[in-house]
Amino acid sequence: MAENKKDPRIVIVILNYLNYKETEECVQSVLRQEYTDYHILIVDNGSANESYRSLFTRYSKEARVTVIRAGKNYGFAKGNNIGIRYARERLSADYVMLLNSDTLMEDRAYLKKMSEADTGGIGVIGSRIAERDNAKVRMIPRYVTFPGTLFYYFAARAEYRDHPLSQNFWEQRLSQISAVPVIQGCILLLTPAYFRHYEGLDPRTFLYCEEELLYLRCQKAGLKEKLNDETCIFHKYGQSSKLLHGNQRNAFLKYMLSSYKYVIWESIRMYRKRNEVQSR
Repeated sequence: MAENKKDPRIVIVILNYLNYKETEECVQSVLRQEYTDYHILIVDNGSANESYRSLFTRYSKEARVTVIRAGKNYGFAKGNNIGIRYARERLSADYVMLLNSDTLMEDRAYLKKMSEADTGGIGVIGSRIAERDNAKVRMIPRYVTFPGTLFYYFAARAEYRDHPLSQNFWEQRLSQISAVPVIQGCILLLTPAYFRHYEGLDPRTFLYCEEELLYLRCQKAGLKEKLNDETCIFHKYGQSSKLLHGNQRNAFLKYMLSSYKYVIWESIRMYRKRNEVQSR
């Protein structure tokens, strides 16, 4: 009889900021998984309320859950990097899944299906995402290639500064550029292949553009992003952002523009690299 293959260890990092009740719902959905070797790591990202105390008390006797806290709000990338480092160094993670606190894992075989989707040469795996309006999201179109990144930045900056003529000019230029489908950031499974190149997410951003930078990192390392169509997760879309800044468009643009300059820089580096290869 063939020996049963041991499941790789998956650590699910859930970043909590203020809304600990929502985080509890997410954790409870993960705890129903049938997978044999997983651990949930909650990182409280400097919440100025009772989040850490409540989550620590709730899960202090749950063997599959660990709760830690950051000294301040480090934003999405750095906050998750605290969890990734802990998962790799303290919890012996093979895979690290970054899971938004406003998601529900309703498929009890979700973790198994996600780990089995790694067929080699893949840096990050996502899944289908079900949202409140019954929309099923696969991948999301983003501008990650130069000069589209520059056009998108100028269009967004013009919108932020309320310059409609300038915004229209850059959007017209942008309409001639194809967006690239990338994995949506509410569920990201980082693979062993990814960790051979990187320790975590790009730490330069506070909020937004993590998907674009992750795509560019995979491209740089010669890795693929993979969408697993075999399973789906439910996303209570926009709840975390609404809690953070009232869902105001200008607040989004402010954070996004601050982060997107790094996308432009990395896209230029990729553009130069491709031109150098083609000119040889």
